[in-house]
Order: sequence, then C-alpha cells, then structure tokens
Amino acid sequence: RSNLIAGIAPEHTYVFEGKDGSGQIRADNHLDIAASIGDVLQKHPPGDLSIVLSSAGGGSGSVIAPLITSELLGRGLAVIVIAIGSADTKRLAVNTLNTFKSYEGVSRTRKAPVVMRYFQNSPTTPREVVDVKVIETITLLCALFSRQNSELDTRDLFNFFNLNFLAKVNLER
Repeated sequence: RSNLIAGIAPEHTYVFEGKDGSGQIRADNHLDIAASIGDVLQKHPPGDLSIVLSSAGGGSGSVIAPLITSELLGRGLAVIVIAIGSADTKRLAVNTLNTFKSYEGVSRTRKAPVVMRYFQNSPTTPREVVDVKVIETITLLCALFSRQNSELDTRDLFNFFNLNFLAKVNLER
C-alpha cells in the first residue's frame, strides 16, 4: 500500500491482504506471493500483450513480476517485462542481480525467452527520467499491439517476441 499512487481505483490494484511490503527482502513474502499469482491473473486477466512492470531492486515487485511472467509464459501468452533497477545501495544492487537470476530461471523453466526492457535509476538517469522512458516504452508497445497497423496482426507480434517458438517452427520444417 505504501507505493500505491493516490487516486488509483481499487479495481486496478491487487493488495496482498495482511502484507505490508517486503522491505527489500525478496524472500520475505515469496511463498504468499507465489500462492496468489492465480488470483492476481484472475482479477487482472491478460490481453493480447501483458506488460509486467516492476522494480528489480525492491522486495515485493521483484518477486511478483517474475512469478507473473512465469505463469503467463506457461500459458503460452505474449509478455514483455519492464524492469527498473538500481545500484544506489548494496541491497538494491544485489536484489537487481537476483531479479535477473529469477528471470533466467523463468526462461529455463518455461523454455521461452523473457523479453525485457531494463532501465536503471542512477545519478545520471534519475527516477524522473526513467519514468518518462518507461511511459514512452509502454506507449510504443500499445501502438505496436493496437491492431491498427496494416498487415501486422497479434500473431505476427507474438512470433516476433517469442523467438524460441519461431526457432522450433523452423526446425520442424
């Protein structure tokens, strides 16, 4: 709740009841989060493209995002991750690295690539600048998946982002 933006309607959020974040300790709520991923996706069903956006250096989002990504890939759905890391402290740097390791595990387990756009908060690229870049990325992805592009359908895009699917199809030919 501490990171919720004021004015966001409850139907656009998912709150893990009885939890108050993980305080940058990734293992803190992992089991409870993992048990709730089905409920999260039931409340917020995936569409043609799911964009999973989270910090990579925190404790909750850096656990929730790979678990959601894994479930979506397991369902054979199109998903793109936007991760925001930091090396401002040792804990943030270690969490960011461990989040990448989580995504590596997801890729191995699901035998599918994890398509990601990574940003790093830093003194030269502060949070406000990263936020603008994230919004630009989401806007471009929405335009790409809008179904308003001539001769480009959602299956074309799925195949483009799901490289191992294309490799498998080409091997079978």
